[in-house]
Amino acid sequence: MTYPALFVFDMIGTTIQPSNAIPEAFRAAFNDLKIELSDEQIATIRGKSKREAISELLTSELGTERSRSLIKHVYDDFRARLQEHYSRGGALPIEGVAELPEYHW
Repeated sequence: MTYPALFVFDMIGTTIQPSNAIPEAFRAAFNDLKIELSDEQIATIRGKSKREAISELLTSELGTERSRSLIKHVYDDFRARLQEHYSRGGALPIEGVAELPEYHW
């Protein structure tokens, strides 16, 4: 029998309990630029890569030219805020995930 060499899981809602951490990190990173994101704006970017989502939101708020120079800064800020949240114990596993067996082939 052939086994896969790698299993890839989405994190939020699959292995980690859903929370408001991602929307809050988006809002905080954008608030530094004096941009307030609505719930609707956050909802439109669900499922997209975070970098793509940031680019899309910045472009809609500031236009293409101005947003280009800010995408990396906002993305790095977003990631740092999320990492800080998770390092403080903000990521809780979904029940049963921690008990999954470790596979060695």
